[in-house]
Amino acid sequence: MKDSSSASQGVFAGLEELQTGDAGAHKLALMLESSPLFRGFSHGDLSRIAAFLHAYRVRQETILYRANEYTDYLAIVVQGSLRACAEGKRDGARHCATISQGETCGEAAFVSHQAQPATVTAAAATIIATLDSGALTRLREQWPRLGVRLVRAIAEQLTRNLPGGAAPA
Repeated sequence: MKDSSSASQGVFAGLEELQTGDAGAHKLALMLESSPLFRGFSHGDLSRIAAFLHAYRVRQETILYRANEYTDYLAIVVQGSLRACAEGKRDGARHCATISQGETCGEAAFVSHQAQPATVTAAAATIIATLDSGALTRLREQWPRLGVRLVRAIAEQLTRNLPGGAAPA
């Protein structure tokens, strides 16, 4: 595993961090309700989770992840959209996908501690919420069951995103 803190800090240095604290967490929790990652979580649970997230306003064309770099966070699109582009391993062609409101990115590299598979750029002015490994550790220490539930939700999200994948029943 590589040190990802400098790459992550560089990305966030150019972003506008949005309101934090109880009011910010409540507002963010309301926004997270549309995310498939948080399906089945109560508003109270989302408020607890939101207290560990950081929300940022991202300008169009800002790069959040670079392919083959190590990062220490996953991102949830709260508003707007992102574009993920990667080189095809077999054909070398560039393949792109849109990450829309409520969807996540970076979770595979976040969980596996591997390099990012794609470069992810803001397709428009976007608001993201991020969760880094330190925040996840603190969440699991303070709210163990909620932390385990969130880790499971991330794993299920990864399963859904695999070719032919479907969430476990």
